Amino acid sequence: ARTLPPRAFTDEIFFEAERRRVFGAGWMALAFAADAPQPGDATPIDALGTPLLVVRQLDGSIAVLHNLSPYDACPVLIDPVRGTAELVSAYHGWRFDLSGRLLAAPFWNGRPDATARDVALGRKNLARIRSAVWCGVVFVDLGGNAPPFDIYIRPLRQRVPDLAEDALAAATGPMESVDTAANWKTLFENTCINVYHEGFVHRLYKAAADVPRVDAQGRKTFEEICDDGLYGLGFGAEAALAAYGDSGLPLLPWRNASGRQGCLIVSLYPSLHFTVMRDHIVVTIALPLGPHATRSRTWTLFAEAACSDEHEMTRLLVTQAMVAAGSEDARICEAIQSARRSLLAEPSPYCPFWDRMHHDFTQRVAQAYARALRHQDA
Repeated sequence: ARTLPPRAFTDEIFFEAERRRVFGAGWMALAFAADAPQPGDATPIDALGTPLLVVRQLDGSIAVLHNLSPYDACPVLIDPVRGTAELVSAYHGWRFDLSGRLLAAPFWNGRPDATARDVALGRKNLARIRSAVWCGVVFVDLGGNAPPFDIYIRPLRQRVPDLAEDALAAATGPMESVDTAANWKTLFENTCINVYHEGFVHRLYKAAADVPRVDAQGRKTFEEICDDGLYGLGFGAEAALAAYGDSGLPLLPWRNASGRQGCLIVSLYPSLHFTVMRDHIVVTIALPLGPHATRSRTWTLFAEAACSDEHEMTRLLVTQAMVAAGSEDARICEAIQSARRSLLAEPSPYCPFWDRMHHDFTQRVAQAYARALRHQDA
């Protein structure tokens, strides 16, 4: 078996297949609920060329709308709005309620008070995108035909069944976006699948007693997770403390105290990265900008007690360590992206000891390519 060909990481044709058959044909993490924190808040987000709106409804729920006016082919909102009762098109002033229903189309018939009844179009409301929210993350199904969300999220949810989501807190909002000049698959592989790299790339892990993740007999010290699109590492308490120590922050809120003992570092195909430490959770959404670039946004959650001024310095140290590790990963991923353009680049072999997750991920992407080819033939 071999990895995907280098062209799969550099070619627009492969990316277009992924855009439609990976990100457009199933659930994906899109945004944070914190992007629209209060009723009447709406934030425009680009999802691989599809303009969307994340809107907080008056009842507090989140809706995702296709941010495209039915008439003028312009995004309704170009900039975020806060505390509004209506979404007003930036191009022709059409007004929609927060659910996307057209309310008014000023001067459509020459009159300033023209209403939706005066608009004789087959579709005049904003299309609502199938969406779900879990642990502060907004997920969407752009194609509308994915299995139920509960099936998609099951592999991750069942590993943190006692996490008290409603008791999590954030000292700050999501971090600013970071663009990495590397293909999204390279970042996905690097985040959890490529365990082998940790002790060689990261300063923090080089100093840890338990990295590389093997014991003196060469046995893995982690649970290798490869479960229906969920990939990553699970650790017991001893391995977690050996690798990461104890920051002194209040522990995460668990309904069952036994859940506090270990750590979880996982990625959920295709765009969510989810790390559960003893005292904080790091959530990253990574969406491709094209074959050569990926945009990531990260949000860190703590126990409510950890968000006090007393723990500000410790939280800062935790964040700095995360940013430093991310910079080390970005540097190596960008180098890999550049090297894949070499005229001599070829698919790589797999390592039987380390690459079970990598092989499964590659097969999943290859199946998406096959679906794209069948669709093209049809």
